[in-house]
Amino acid sequence: YLTAYGPVQIADSSFTYNEVEYSDGGAIYSNSSTLAIRGSTLSSNRALDGMGGAIYSESPYSSGSDLLLEDSSLDNNEAAYHGGAVASIHNRYEIRRSTFHVNDTDSNGMGGALFTQDTLSGSVQQSIFTGNNAGYGGALYSYEPVSGADSWENNILVENTANIGGAMVISGSDVTSVINNTFVGNTSVGQGGNLVLVDSGVTFRNNAVTHSTAGEGVYIYGTHSVDGSSFAYNAWYE
Repeated sequence: YLTAYGPVQIADSSFTYNEVEYSDGGAIYSNSSTLAIRGSTLSSNRALDGMGGAIYSESPYSSGSDLLLEDSSLDNNEAAYHGGAVASIHNRYEIRRSTFHVNDTDSNGMGGALFTQDTLSGSVQQSIFTGNNAGYGGALYSYEPVSGADSWENNILVENTANIGGAMVISGSDVTSVINNTFVGNTSVGQGGNLVLVDSGVTFRNNAVTHSTAGEGVYIYGTHSVDGSSFAYNAWYE
C-alpha cells in the first residue's frame, strides 16, 4: 500500500498469488505516489471485491501522479469489478513493452486487462494483450480521460473477449489515437468485436483487423463518435 508523495521504483520483482478483500489492488495499491514498475511479473493476483486485480493506481486531480509500467508481464490476474490487471484513476499512465495475458473481470466488469478513468494522459505502446476477458472491453475500457485523448500505438491484441467491445471500449474521449496496432480474433457477444466508441472520437489509422468472430468489427454510438472520428489506411480481413 503506497501513499508516498514521491517516486517509488519497483524493478525485477515478482508479485504472485496475492489477494485483497473489500478494497482495490490485489498486489499493489498506490495512492498519490509516482510509481514505476520495470522488468517485473505480476501473476495470479486477485481483488476479490474491488478494482485492479494486480495494480490499482489513483491520484487526486491536484497531484496528478504517474504510473509507468515497462517491460513487465501481467498474467492471470482478476478483479471483481474493473481492471482485471490494472486500474488507473485520475492520473497519468504509460505502458511500454509489456504483456497482458488471461486477465479477467466479472461479467459486469470493465477492462479485462486495463481500466482507466478520468486520466490526465495515457499511452500504451509496443505491448501485447491476449486472452483477456471482461463484460465490457476485453483488453481495455477507457472512461472519460480528462485530457480528452489517450494513445494506443504499435500494440498486438489477440483473442480478447467481452460481452461488448471484444478488444476495446472508449467512452467520453475527444480524440483517442489508435495507430499501427494489430487486432486478431477478438470476440464480442454483442456490439464491437474489436472496438466500441461511446460519444468518443478516434483516429484509427494503419491498423490491421482480422478474424473478429462475433459482433460488428467497430461499433459507433453517439454523434460525437461519428463527427469526431477518422478511419484511414487500415486493413480489414474476414
